[in-house]
Amino acid sequence: MSELEQFREIFTSCNRKYWDMLDTLKSISKSTDDLNDQDKSNLTQYFNLCAEEYLYYKKYIIPSDVWNSWSIGMKSYITSDERIKEYWLEEVSTDSYYGIDKALKIHKCNK
Repeated sequence: MSELEQFREIFTSCNRKYWDMLDTLKSISKSTDDLNDQDKSNLTQYFNLCAEEYLYYKKYIIPSDVWNSWSIGMKSYITSDERIKEYWLEEVSTDSYYGIDKALKIHKCNK
C-alpha cells in the first residue's frame, strides 16, 4: 500500500471513529453529574482513539500538521471539564496509552 493510501485509510478511519462518538462525548461534557460507568467506558473508548492516533503519529504515518490539529482538539476536550480531566489523569497513570500523556502535557492543577 502506498504511503498516501495508508495515510488516507487511517485518517478516514480515525475521523469516522471520532464522529461516531461525538454526540456521546458532547453529552458527557454537558452533564454536571458524576461520571458513571457508561460515561467512563465511553471516555476510555475516546482515550484509546487518541492513543491510536498518537501511535500513528509516532510511527510517521500521520504528519505533524494533522497531529498538531488533533492534539489541540484532544487537549481542549480533556481539559474543558474537570471530571473528564480527572478521569484522564487516572487512566493515563496506568501507562497504557503509548505515552500520549507526555505528548499532551495535561497535568493535575495544584490548588
